[in-house]
Amino acid sequence: MVTGMDPDVLAAALARIERAARRVSTPPGVSDLSLPIQTLVVSAEGFRPGTMNRAGRAAMLMVHAFASDCVVLWRGLRLPGWEALPTDPVQVDDLLGRLDSGDAGLATRWPEAVLAHEVYRRVTHRLAHQPVQDLRVDFFSTIDLPEEEVDDIAVGVAHCLLEDHRSGLLPPRVGVRLGSIQPGAASRTLRILGQVMSVLSSGTEGTPDPFLISVAGASSAEGVAALVQLLGHLEERCGLRRSSLRLELAVDRAESVLDDTGRVRVRELIAAARGRCDVVRIDTDALASAQGTGVAHLVRDLVRLSVAGLPVQLSSGASPPLPDMDDDDVLSATQRATQFAEVHAAWRTHAEHVLEQQVAGTPWGWDLDPGQLPARLAATMAHARSTWTTAMRELAGTLRRALAERPCGPEVLADGQARLETVLRWLDCGALDASELARAGLDAQDIGSRSFQVIVDRRRA
Repeated sequence: MVTGMDPDVLAAALARIERAARRVSTPPGVSDLSLPIQTLVVSAEGFRPGTMNRAGRAAMLMVHAFASDCVVLWRGLRLPGWEALPTDPVQVDDLLGRLDSGDAGLATRWPEAVLAHEVYRRVTHRLAHQPVQDLRVDFFSTIDLPEEEVDDIAVGVAHCLLEDHRSGLLPPRVGVRLGSIQPGAASRTLRILGQVMSVLSSGTEGTPDPFLISVAGASSAEGVAALVQLLGHLEERCGLRRSSLRLELAVDRAESVLDDTGRVRVRELIAAARGRCDVVRIDTDALASAQGTGVAHLVRDLVRLSVAGLPVQLSSGASPPLPDMDDDDVLSATQRATQFAEVHAAWRTHAEHVLEQQVAGTPWGWDLDPGQLPARLAATMAHARSTWTTAMRELAGTLRRALAERPCGPEVLADGQARLETVLRWLDCGALDASELARAGLDAQDIGSRSFQVIVDRRRA
């Protein structure tokens, strides 16, 4: 008993604290969508049927031209242990031969080479079979075109999406990037959306479901609510499944994050989406241009904190561009060497950017060029393959903690969900296999549930 306090007053204060904790402690949400590491952005003007296949071929051509084997790729991106790999052609050929033959002794004598070989195998396999996890057809560059021309482009894009949908060529996630929903720009943005959905809903093969609508300029709950109401109207009018039209909200301005009183607004915008918001994209370029790089990084961290526990994923925005490529086949040796060095430098910058975002907790980003895909995949897979056993051990430890606590605290559930989503993201991009997760203690039901809470409940049952 605390002396000097009335027992009834103390009990009332403790009860009030517990009630407040229950109000703010919500279990982490779960998204049943895939957990991608990349979105390929393709301009609406250049979008054609089969674009995803062409993107994969373009990425593979970059690999053949600038990363003919795992040693070249690893050294070019300067991934962990790159200094240990040989440069002498004879030594490289000998090492590659031993790797291809499955020399077991290399695992202890040359682990960097074994890791580089495994990552290279997975990267090339992924590019050959499913190069793109997420597609966003981008209408942003049409902002200055006449409305009639934009209408034609929108109709053309929708027909191309229908054709690829019918042929099974679309990635697991697909959508369009429209303009701003700020006053003055919203009319054109919604006009494009109406044109696209009108054509998509007319196809006998059905509309891609879910279909992501990426918009910028969201700075008020009322604006998001109006957009959500319109999406519901479109679904009803076009005969689509309810809530099949999903939202990706871009954080591209200070007003999207903080209101005039300094209160964090992002969560309010997500709530206004009434369960339709799957992705919050942090437009670091726009934020950095307006506020500086330091503020952009602070905004990223604030947004990440504000969406914790919600079934919403974060995308870190666009990656640094590749250099302009000279398509001239008649290049001198010096010109080719310069081009080779420029591409490797750009890939290194890209890989560093990807790894930095992973550490920051935003491992999903946009690529504007298929040639960026090899660097993103290699960086992510290198990180995953070198840390996944530790990640699984930490996940198992969090699971033991959750099972030991009755009831399990929301912070433990949130930590477990975050750790689970990390390994699921690696699984979805091809860095890990389901069999590897099974060896680490997760069965097919665990993986399929994509929910740490469900795993805890199954272990207790």
